[in-house]
Amino acid sequence: TWLLNITDRAPIVDGQRWSDVLGSFVADEIAARGVWDGVYFDNLWGGITWFNRDTVDFDGDGRPEDPRLRDQLWVAGTEKILTATRARVPKGFLITGNGDPRYAELTNGLLLEHFPTTSAGGWSESVAAYQTILTHAVAPAIAILNSNTENTGRRNDWQRMRFGLT
Repeated sequence: TWLLNITDRAPIVDGQRWSDVLGSFVADEIAARGVWDGVYFDNLWGGITWFNRDTVDFDGDGRPEDPRLRDQLWVAGTEKILTATRARVPKGFLITGNGDPRYAELTNGLLLEHFPTTSAGGWSESVAAYQTILTHAVAPAIAILNSNTENTGRRNDWQRMRFGLT
């Protein structure tokens, strides 16, 4: 998967970076038309290192970014986009996406993929993320649970399926 550079190290084109343009685009081309109730941002992750390891080069100098800064730059770019979008869209326009619950206060809610997560935090981590969304998101708070078998092919795994039906 190729991703857009949402950081402040992205190239400047016509005086703006991608993170400057996206909020205006959503407000002027999507929200202003009055056709849509909201927007869904994909990849609102709490970092990029897990996804792209050592190949991230935000400033285009041919060298991977410092590992200590990669995730910070990604989070700052995500927060910038969400904040700019919220400031420009009409009150009541929904902003959602998938990703880290740290963005709950900047969105109306988030999709929690692979609920409950199979990471080390498991059920506890999943429920905590769900609670964070419901208690910190901009009203109306929306928590979307995506339950699946994580590409295992076990389509009859009803134990995992039940979470998608609640």
